[in-house]
Amino acid sequence: MSFHHIGIATYDLSNAIRVYQKLDFKLKDNELFVDLIQNVQLGFMEKKDNPLIELVAPYGLDSPISKILKNTGSTPYHTCYQVVNIELSIKDLRKQHFIQLINPTPAVAFNGRLICFLYHKTIGLLELLQ
Repeated sequence: MSFHHIGIATYDLSNAIRVYQKLDFKLKDNELFVDLIQNVQLGFMEKKDNPLIELVAPYGLDSPISKILKNTGSTPYHTCYQVVNIELSIKDLRKQHFIQLINPTPAVAFNGRLICFLYHKTIGLLELLQ
C-alpha cells in the first residue's frame, strides 16, 4: 500500500482551484473530471515535493460529498492509498476493523481503475485505488 493523495471536499471546485493556484499548486494535466458513478466533479492539484490533492465537489443532488459538506464544511476528508490487489487489501483491512462502505467501483479520474472506500473510527475515511 502506498500513499496516493489527500481528498478535500469543497462546495466550489473552481474557487478551490484558484485558491490552490495562489499557493503555487497547478491543476494536474489541466484536467477536470465529472464522475457520474460517484456524483462528483473533481480535479487534482500538484506541487513539487507536496502530496497530491484531490479537490472533490458535489455533482447533482444526491452526491455523497453534499453530506460531508453539510456536516463539516470544506475539509480534508479522505486519504487514498494505491494497492496492487484491491480485493485482498479490503480483506486485510476488514480484519483490522475497517468497514467497507462501497464495493470496488471504476473511477473516471483513474481511467476506470477500481476504487473502494472504507471507514475506521480512529482514522476516518480511506480510499483504495487499484
